[in-house]
Amino acid sequence: MKKILLTCIITIFLINPAYSSDALSVYAPPSIWAQKAGSKLEGPIISLVTDIFAEFDVPVNSKFLPWPRAMLQAKNGKLDLIATIFHTDQRAEFLDFTEPYVEIPTVVIVAKGKSFPFATLEDLIGKKGIKLGGASLGKKYDELKSKLNIKEKADELSMVKMLSLGRADYAIGSKYAFLVKAK
Repeated sequence: MKKILLTCIITIFLINPAYSSDALSVYAPPSIWAQKAGSKLEGPIISLVTDIFAEFDVPVNSKFLPWPRAMLQAKNGKLDLIATIFHTDQRAEFLDFTEPYVEIPTVVIVAKGKSFPFATLEDLIGKKGIKLGGASLGKKYDELKSKLNIKEKADELSMVKMLSLGRADYAIGSKYAFLVKAK
């Protein structure tokens, strides 16, 4: 009973902003969960959100945005829902989070034939790294990032290309996004 009540309360709070506009504005980072189709997103996570809100007659408008712009729009109330996002204390100042419904592993990747010993994040010190701009990689990473030589890029495809050209020693980010872009 508690789960059902909690689900109802969460649903009411989630759909409440949708009644103030024509549709619920939804963003999910393009990856295995959502793919760009023109100016909209589609894929399993977008279908899930659309199906859930269709039961309440709330239309969903999925958006394709660069990650920093999505965060800014969420902060300014112009984006109603981000379907896949990691919790951070900074984001919790302007976002409400549900319990995680999917596990998205963070990985370190290197170009083929360019491996190096790696057991902990400290092994990345002294190497050139890249990551997705604005992406959260967890508290342990945040504690260490001042010691890392890491640059931010706009998307995983750019990072895969940089690795293949030898412009970085490693990239760090979402396992699934890298798998999709590396193909």
